[in-house]
Amino acid sequence: MQSDTVVGVDLAKSSFQIHIANRNGRMLKTFSHSRKKFSIFLATEKKCTIFMEACGSANYWARKAIQYGHDVKLVAPQYVKPFVKRHKTDAADAEAIVDACTRENMNFVPIKSVAQQDIQSLHRIRSRYVENRTALANQIRGLAGEYGQVCRQGHASLRAMLNEIVTADLSKKSEFDISPVMQNEFLALQEEFSKLDQAILSYDEKLWSVAEGDDRCRRLMTIPGIGPVTATALVSSIGNAGEFKNARQLAAWVGLTPRQKSTGGKVTMMGLSKSGNKYLRTLLIHGGRAVMMNAGKKKDPRSEWAVALKERTGMNKAAVAFAHKNIRTVYAILRRGTIYNPSYKGKKKTATCPPETGGQVA
Repeated sequence: MQSDTVVGVDLAKSSFQIHIANRNGRMLKTFSHSRKKFSIFLATEKKCTIFMEACGSANYWARKAIQYGHDVKLVAPQYVKPFVKRHKTDAADAEAIVDACTRENMNFVPIKSVAQQDIQSLHRIRSRYVENRTALANQIRGLAGEYGQVCRQGHASLRAMLNEIVTADLSKKSEFDISPVMQNEFLALQEEFSKLDQAILSYDEKLWSVAEGDDRCRRLMTIPGIGPVTATALVSSIGNAGEFKNARQLAAWVGLTPRQKSTGGKVTMMGLSKSGNKYLRTLLIHGGRAVMMNAGKKKDPRSEWAVALKERTGMNKAAVAFAHKNIRTVYAILRRGTIYNPSYKGKKKTATCPPETGGQVA
């Protein structure tokens, strides 16, 4: 194989479709391999550029190909879909991957290391426990509502209500219109809810331990609104942010930039694109909301900006704006290797004038 060839691989569990082409996209060969033969293919072929979709097992195969000296690029599946011709087949998908990735302005996905995947796996497991706890809390509220028991928002209020129900003396007349059968069921629900609390707490401790041992996480946690959960999630997803050209591109990747609907020279900015990493976006917005609630107690430039923005636009928009500012700060800190400086105001842009204007700014 020549060094100027590119390889598109359509990954799967056991059958891998391979499309070999030159730099201009002209097909040279296409064939499929089993899982075992694909490993041999990576080890025996000359160094080349390999393109894959960012899907399940993509990071594993990317790391394996890099070990054999290949240059590997991962591309988001939504960028490949427009290049699929007619019917969807493995061969057509592999060809579409090559067609998409050989475009000059294509954006690629960062390849995750084993350590990054470990952190991300912890986040995925923790998220499942959080979702299960939320679902259980909703069920408890619904069941309690059928017996006239309503509590305020928040898990603390729910725990207090459950404690009152399971400890109530049903032999005496009280506000609790609950039978002994349902009291026992609420006791079981309380125990299940407590187990989920403990599971989430254990993963919080694991993420805190990871954050303390990673210099990037420690530097990110100096930013207001970013704690160990958000910091580890950012590092596991973007690493050192080297795949992004600038801070705005990272903000767009997370989905914190507005959608555009522009035509005929008229630019129309709309709401958030939400076309990025939903998990990171959620953590950043929650962190921004937490900062907004206490911004008035501080006098640094960012807090003063946050207070003024909150008064002008309201809590929700201000929290999103703060999240957008934070992700740009994250990019700067990861790329420059610095920590957050609350007094930093940025560099002022000075207007420059051509000589023929006599140094005057119009």
